[in-house]
Amino acid sequence: MVGIVGVAAVRQYGLIVARTDVPERIDLVTAGTPSTVHSARGFAIGGLERGGAEWVSFDELSPAFVRALVASEDAHFFQHYGFDLEGIARAARVNLAAGGATQGGSTLTQQLAKSFVGDERTLDRKLSELAIARAIEARFAKPDILAAYANRAYFGAGAEGIGAAARLYFGLEPSQLDVARSALLVAMLPAPARSNPFTSPDIATERRGRVLDRMLVTGLATRAEVAAARAAPLGLARSAEQRVFAPGLERATWRELDTLAPDVDWRHGGRQIDTRLDLVWQRRAESAVREHLLALDRRQGYRGALGTLAPAAWSDDGEVGDAARELWRAADPRGELRLAVVTDVAPTHVTVWAGSEPITLGPDAWSWAVPWRADARNHDEHISTPEGTFARGDLVVLQGGSGLAQLPIVEAAFASMDLADGTLQALVGGFDAERSDFDRATQGCRQPGSTFKPIVYSAALDAGYTAASLVRDGPVRIELGPYEEWRPRNADGGFEGPITLWETTIWSRNIPVLGLASELGLGTIVRRARELGLTTPLDPVESLPLGASCTHPVELLTVYSAFARGGFAMIPHVVARTSGDPYVALPGPWIPGVTPLERVAALMEESRQRPAIRPTTAWQIAWLLREVVRRGTAADLATLPYEVAGKTGTTNTYDAWFAGYDSRDVSVLWIGADTNLRPLGRHETGGRLALPAWRDAVLPPAASGPVLGELPRGLTMVDIEPESGLRAPPDRWSVA
Repeated sequence: MVGIVGVAAVRQYGLIVARTDVPERIDLVTAGTPSTVHSARGFAIGGLERGGAEWVSFDELSPAFVRALVASEDAHFFQHYGFDLEGIARAARVNLAAGGATQGGSTLTQQLAKSFVGDERTLDRKLSELAIARAIEARFAKPDILAAYANRAYFGAGAEGIGAAARLYFGLEPSQLDVARSALLVAMLPAPARSNPFTSPDIATERRGRVLDRMLVTGLATRAEVAAARAAPLGLARSAEQRVFAPGLERATWRELDTLAPDVDWRHGGRQIDTRLDLVWQRRAESAVREHLLALDRRQGYRGALGTLAPAAWSDDGEVGDAARELWRAADPRGELRLAVVTDVAPTHVTVWAGSEPITLGPDAWSWAVPWRADARNHDEHISTPEGTFARGDLVVLQGGSGLAQLPIVEAAFASMDLADGTLQALVGGFDAERSDFDRATQGCRQPGSTFKPIVYSAALDAGYTAASLVRDGPVRIELGPYEEWRPRNADGGFEGPITLWETTIWSRNIPVLGLASELGLGTIVRRARELGLTTPLDPVESLPLGASCTHPVELLTVYSAFARGGFAMIPHVVARTSGDPYVALPGPWIPGVTPLERVAALMEESRQRPAIRPTTAWQIAWLLREVVRRGTAADLATLPYEVAGKTGTTNTYDAWFAGYDSRDVSVLWIGADTNLRPLGRHETGGRLALPAWRDAVLPPAASGPVLGELPRGLTMVDIEPESGLRAPPDRWSVA
């Protein structure tokens, strides 16, 4: 009955109609020479072998690797017919005792079959998996099935398949793997990122020991072999240390190339793809994003335990069950946070197990854990006792050994671009690139808030305004329809009356910007935004000047590059050049209206390009943005040992931004949620939240000059009276 229902479910998914429809070959890895992606300093970025390694037959596998794989993943592989009833029953007993799913019973064949149906945990999918596993067993010999699994398994650091893994980690062929190396590779399969021996050698060694124990228990290794393997060093290939695992950067590279030339197989063909990505900067930015997101999430309140384990699901030393580890691998594949189980809750402390020893957490670790409320804007209070908040068996998250944390529901994006040629030097698409394929820096579209205002200011300057012009900051009522009106407000809720455009900019006043847009016309604002590089839909509504239409974070790099470069905007791009045919080299300054393929087809000389905005306009905006840092909402950056210009932005308490630049680089940072489920918090503005994260993410320039060039011809700097906007007498205070 199970087989009939399973085949029906498979037919429903459109994967196979009957067992005879299983593919003749199950080696779905594309053969060929992989292309390589290189950082600015020549380091190879991860993913080099993914999809490109040649197929390894069973006869080419080391017997030691086969023994290690079978012992660890499927001890009855050569006896069962696709699924292991004994393993399923054992897992069911453990799960029943634990009160939930803590252990799985999938065979190697079932894990191979998952590639046909995906990882969705539904009854139909599980039945489909069982049906395909049985069909694979009926069609193929056991050695071929095991080889297929080994060729398609992911071993971390961009190595997909045993051939890629053996060469990446050890510089060996699969047939040359001994017991110690085989056990290490197999140990990485459940959590490749956390067990990466390059970044976590202690964890990798400990996990290797577990596989060796299994080999001994199952009789697939002798005591002498296990003892020798335990004593053996990891034996990593030195050449592999030059390869850096950066999945977000890798995906961004392939996406850009596929957009430029979609008919080219960029991943294969042995191409060399050069970028200007700075991996030191990349790691700094990733760490800054993670630290600030974790801190923000703590300020928002405690959402509760990840789950609860009954004592039967723990081992004697407090180690959590297999399913809990699987849950955690999906939640935080980088492994920088730790999963722990609460074993005791007292009035003044909480005791947890985190794998090998008890850890006592005092008030400093848990006092922030005020229960999360959907309607709360921020939590100013703390709890005085952990009782009632934590319970025995709770699965919790540890950060830094003794601090309680939780995986954030907020996200972030960061991108930094070289002003000289438009190449991206760092790109962070979220809390963890392994947890989500979605790159919020290039694919996310969020309201930019006040970072949009300089676009309006630039149009106003072209219309005859100056930084000294007076604008009105007073109550406004805007009719939206017969029965609807909008009364916009400034962030502080007050009004200043007539103020200069300079004051409007540095204090990010909302009302004067709406007045400027009303005078200029929303069509003018949209055209200026397009000229400066925004491509996302811009709704010509009354709130557009306040940044109400969504924007990709990387597009703000283009906008602010125009202000920094005297009016010449730059399109940010990852790829600097490629080898092979077609050869791709991206141009420098961006030209409005030119498509990416046209930019690739014909490099245009600087002299033939026209600026996106007037150089005089760009210089004035740059001066105003420098004033934002010197005197305004970004004054926290004024103490930096180099000059910075930029703008803060906040959107309805859901998004926080900072876009800024020095003399060499322009960078944008956004923090918010993918959907507006809950405000960031009452005090979580662009200046208080995004700006500190931007400061920590930006790599200080080795040598930096002023952000303003020489005063362009046609402009004159004079002192003015802020009360009137008129030229001031010689003895009056000056804003310059």
